[in-house]
Amino acid sequence: MPPLSFKKAMEHLHDHYKQPVNRDQMARICSMSVSYFSLLFKKITGYSYVNYVHKVRMDKAKILLRSGLAPISEVAFEVGYQDPLYFSKLFSREVGLSPREYRKG
Repeated sequence: MPPLSFKKAMEHLHDHYKQPVNRDQMARICSMSVSYFSLLFKKITGYSYVNYVHKVRMDKAKILLRSGLAPISEVAFEVGYQDPLYFSKLFSREVGLSPREYRKG
């Protein structure tokens, strides 16, 4: 069972995924060393911290793309990416479709 501080950090991540919160900050929130936090994070979630943040953001982006007509650049900003081209590249790698194709399909 993960420590309570880790659960709070996960809640913080899901509530603030739009903002840049790096691994060092999350380790401090948990009162853990960065290396121990990284190890525990991977063990609990199955993802590295960075990959998990991208996954959370992509899951939110999928919802936004399917539920609205907002431009893709706006979706990118809404889920925490300042560069829509970078967002599109990550989205395509994660989902296998471009954001535009995902919205249509």
